[in-house]
Amino acid sequence: MGATHSDHSELIIHDIYDVNVRLGYGRMSAVTDDKMLIKPITKCKSVYNKSHFIPPFSGIWSIDRTIGESPKARMNHFTITSSIQTPGVSSSSSHAGKDEKVDYAYIGCGIDKDGNLLNDLWKFDLKSYEWEKILTHGDSFSNRRGVSATLFLDYIVVFGGYNGKDYLNDIFTINIQNGYIQAIKTTGDTPDPRCNAFLAIHNMKLFVWGGHSDDNKKPTDLSILDLNTKEWTRKNLNIGGRTMIPLVQVNNFIFSYGGSKMESMIRIDLDNEKSELLQGRGSPPLADVVGASMIKVDDCLFYFGGQNKSNWTLMYAYCIKRNWWFVFFIRPDGETVTYKDGKFNKISLFLIPRLHSFSMTYSPYKREIVGFLGYPFHDPKSIFKVNVTEALSFCHLRDDMLQLF
Repeated sequence: MGATHSDHSELIIHDIYDVNVRLGYGRMSAVTDDKMLIKPITKCKSVYNKSHFIPPFSGIWSIDRTIGESPKARMNHFTITSSIQTPGVSSSSSHAGKDEKVDYAYIGCGIDKDGNLLNDLWKFDLKSYEWEKILTHGDSFSNRRGVSATLFLDYIVVFGGYNGKDYLNDIFTINIQNGYIQAIKTTGDTPDPRCNAFLAIHNMKLFVWGGHSDDNKKPTDLSILDLNTKEWTRKNLNIGGRTMIPLVQVNNFIFSYGGSKMESMIRIDLDNEKSELLQGRGSPPLADVVGASMIKVDDCLFYFGGQNKSNWTLMYAYCIKRNWWFVFFIRPDGETVTYKDGKFNKISLFLIPRLHSFSMTYSPYKREIVGFLGYPFHDPKSIFKVNVTEALSFCHLRDDMLQLF
């Protein structure tokens, strides 16, 4: 994401959707009058002009390299995270479990730059940035993309996907300690075959929703597998189906955003098996984007990327307590990347290169959002990071002050 561009003569862009973000991007109140906010003192036309808008907080964007052998460059793979739960630090993954030693991200399957489908499994150490291939064995598991996955104890649970010929609805477990793959036999009202579905586990139940099949059908029902009896049931949700959009599980709730023209956050209550649309407040991202990533950091959801005609984008954050979107400002570290590696929009917000169908996770040890793989295809040893340490402190202080009113 930090590739150097040959032409730096014009770093101001005007034909990007993100320019529609109001100057009230950073506020978490009902004030939307741009005239009340500080603007640049000049009409900056060059990155070398120091008069561009200076945000009140910034995550620090950088590029790093991984250690050792790495997986093939790919997209449309699954990503899950196992994170240690430390005092005062919330789970960072959409599917997070406990690990006694260190944070790991697991990725698998997907499609490479030559169009080959994959079925390998890799573990990524979020402390040392080292990859390790997990050798799998056991039941036959075909190469596929668009696989849904979640973590349950020491097992990755995978569902469905597309194998190049058929859409699938099979379900497997993969033991992350020894790589053993086991096909799970189920009964009942089995979900329709699909790829890019949502998968979550809560109270010994596996939940499947959304995704799409060969006729581009997007199922609206919520399929529920009782993990004790291995029996499927279904329940209708009164919201349209979505596909290729991220989800984050927070306790008994699933949050998901995108894939629609409506700027609404989907919230599914897994206890009551009901859904609702939370109307977006603040400065939400484009709603019709697919292939974005979203993760939980403390009390916020961080949203980035997704497929779009523009190669540049902002990072957004969503305050769960206040149902409020805001732009999470980013600036380069000045060493591995500079302002030349990004773009400024017409209101002088700094944008960085866009990815879609990629991995994004969070390391509570380093307080860094970490992204890798995905499209555009690039060197798989290259990862992008956004350190959020100081920026989160500012956001927490702002939230504490808002609680006083």
